[in-house]
Amino acid sequence: MSLRLLIGRAGSGKTHWCLDEIRQRLEADPGGPPLFYVVPEAMTFQAERALASLPGLGGFARARVVSFSRLAQAILQEVGG
Repeated sequence: MSLRLLIGRAGSGKTHWCLDEIRQRLEADPGGPPLFYVVPEAMTFQAERALASLPGLGGFARARVVSFSRLAQAILQEVGG
C-alpha cells in the first residue's frame, strides 16, 4: 500500500489530478485493491458526486471517498483496534 500526498494552492488542479488518477486506475484494474480518496469532512459528498460523474466511468466499487475520521475508523476495523 502506498500513500501519496498532494499539496498546493487553491485552483492548482489537485482535485482534477486526483479524479483523473482514480479514473485511470479503475479503468486499468476494476477489481484491484481499494482506493481511498481522503478529503475534509465537509467535502465528502461533493467528492463522491464528482467521482460518480466522471465521463466514461460506468461505476466503481473499489474507490472510497472518506474523511480523516472515516479513514481512521476503517483502519481500526481492519486491524481490530
